[in-house]
Amino acid sequence: MENRLQHVLLALGKSALLPLFLTLSAASVAEQQSNADEKGAGIDTEFFELGAFIGIINIEDFASEPVVGIRSSFHATEDIFLQFNFGSAEVSRSSYEKNAVDLVDSSDRDYRYVDLLLGYNLFPGEVFPSSARSALSAFHLVAGLGHTEFGGEENFTYIFGAGYRISVSDRLLWHVDLRDHLYKTNLIQKNETVHNIDLTTGLTYLF
Repeated sequence: MENRLQHVLLALGKSALLPLFLTLSAASVAEQQSNADEKGAGIDTEFFELGAFIGIINIEDFASEPVVGIRSSFHATEDIFLQFNFGSAEVSRSSYEKNAVDLVDSSDRDYRYVDLLLGYNLFPGEVFPSSARSALSAFHLVAGLGHTEFGGEENFTYIFGAGYRISVSDRLLWHVDLRDHLYKTNLIQKNETVHNIDLTTGLTYLF
């Protein structure tokens, strides 16, 4: 796990994404602290989120499998946040493998990924679940870098996606997220580019 995170942080540092985030977060923490009392409770009045997710991931050339994971976010500003994700899925035999030969050994069928994403709240707003209650919400876009392990390979990964979140209470958020994990693999063809797309939902706690 530590080696995967080191790969991600090194890639982010080379791409200047991490220095950009550190600059933004340092400049924004003091501003958020001074304004927090004026904003009241809501999505952006706390700095950190921590929670879990569950969903489905489609692994190209294989199958769609249940995926579970943990998620944490740091809100640098009202619109910009940094997100860390770790996900895991167990990949069953594909229809091709059932009729021919196994492409992946049984010991290498655990699909794991770790990623670090930069997010932007595109449409923050408010919804009204009932006439007596309103809830803050936001549609956001994310992009970043990550590390994927599957089939005995470890692959540098690009991640792009979008999501929607809504406040269940002052500190509890419900998320729905779509992610595309893009990397090159040699499992089926040499240097094949695959798109593994996951759709997840989960809860995070603000603190």
